[in-house]
Amino acid sequence: MARAAVGIDPSLSARVRPTAHSGQQLLPLLPALHGLFPGAGLPRGSVVEVEAAGTGRPKEPVPAGGATTLAFSLLVAATGAGSWCAGVGVADVGVLSLAEMGMDLDHLVLVPRPRSAWAEVAALLLDGMDVVLVCPPSRPGPALARRLAARARERKVALVVLSRLGKWPEPAEFRLTVENGVWSGAGRGDGHLRGRQVEVVVSGRRAASRGRGVRLRLPSSSGAPAQVPVETQVPVETPVQAETPVP
Repeated sequence: MARAAVGIDPSLSARVRPTAHSGQQLLPLLPALHGLFPGAGLPRGSVVEVEAAGTGRPKEPVPAGGATTLAFSLLVAATGAGSWCAGVGVADVGVLSLAEMGMDLDHLVLVPRPRSAWAEVAALLLDGMDVVLVCPPSRPGPALARRLAARARERKVALVVLSRLGKWPEPAEFRLTVENGVWSGAGRGDGHLRGRQVEVVVSGRRAASRGRGVRLRLPSSSGAPAQVPVETQVPVETPVQAETPVP
């Protein structure tokens, strides 16, 4: 099952080595996410920023709006292929939700509350993982962001940044912005939520088509992300008002 830790054993990176050969430049993604990246895979050594629409005002966190689900979804296929992944600084994600996405919890390390040591924890994990997801508790400075990005490139590790308090200060190779979330399934005070449709806008220095939007169910009724056929897309002008059970 997923390993949760308050602190990190310095020997962890020596005991947990990437299973996928670093010469493979792309890590696998779930089929629904293939359209987000050139080559339909998660590039090693890249920085991928995931944010909800409206992120960018320091000290004013915006609702996750599906960004957390999308960020962890990027890790699912990699864990299933035997790669080691880590999540740092995300205390509000549920292990059950991760399992429903299809995450192999035996290949996932979670450090939910690193507090001010988040950058040191992330740097250590970059030495022994294939993918490291980090959610900074505050907007990092440009120098720190550059050091983490350089370490990810050197180690050929994908660094996924979940931005909640301000944007990542350095240009990311890929930026995924979650917009127009609409829940489906609930009626007027009755029924059950079945899933949420969102639009993921792709931008960044290495994006194949900047500003391109991909419509996803995030999550779908199964818990995993799924592509939304055009004929079943929910108009964003008529959202379903409901509390969001998944961040």
